[in-house]
Amino acid sequence: MISQTVGLKESAPEIQSVEANVLDVLRRRRAKTLDQLEGELVHIGSAQLLFAIDRLSRAGRIGIGPPVKGDYLVWVMPEPAVWAGQAESVSRSGF
Repeated sequence: MISQTVGLKESAPEIQSVEANVLDVLRRRRAKTLDQLEGELVHIGSAQLLFAIDRLSRAGRIGIGPPVKGDYLVWVMPEPAVWAGQAESVSRSGF
């Protein structure tokens, strides 16, 4: 319960910094398990990491998959601009 209180008191810049770190690691290293993420982001507490993953997932910025050998897999979702560009190229090709 204490970790939730600490997570709720984070300021907006701190939250954005944690989320930016998570996204940076996932973009450079592709999909990771939660344990792997925690191992790479040792300067971020477990509660902060889980809150950031929750926020990013709810915002559609990352995906979370079913457990792989007991640990969830996390990855970056494609940016909406990428999807819009693909839709334009498909519509121009006559499909």
